[in-house]
Amino acid sequence: MMAIVLLLALAWGAWAAPVEVGVRFGIASFVGSEHTDGTRASINIPGASSLYAMWFPSQKVSFGPKCSFHYTSGDFGYWSSYIGALAGYYPRGHTRSGLFTEAELGRSFLQDSDGRLVMGVGLGFLSQGPVFVRRGQVQYRRWNNGGGSDLSVLFALGVRR
Repeated sequence: MMAIVLLLALAWGAWAAPVEVGVRFGIASFVGSEHTDGTRASINIPGASSLYAMWFPSQKVSFGPKCSFHYTSGDFGYWSSYIGALAGYYPRGHTRSGLFTEAELGRSFLQDSDGRLVMGVGLGFLSQGPVFVRRGQVQYRRWNNGGGSDLSVLFALGVRR
């Protein structure tokens, strides 16, 4: 009986916590991939790029999923999709504008590929508005198995409940 009460209390706390849902867009520069012989750029279009959801169990911490689907062109072209998890830390709290850090762990699927593990870190600025939450961020990600890395400048627009 005590376990059921504890489980219900945890579920209620999770439901009552704020949630942010939004879209990210920006420019990424890919370096040293086996698919490239140098640097390539990818421009992500809002709505077709990266969707995210963040759950805030406390004032300074967030967790959530992220997924994306986009096309990169150059001397070659390929489609890729991505699904991953985000974890954020907000020194001033997520309800106030200010700096935040973010860690990312996921799996990227290029066309004709079984997928690669992706790990990343980011530093950004969160701005609270009356309706929308705006984010600007610089992010570094690294692919395993010689997949290269990217440096991105991202912007996000989200809403909270």
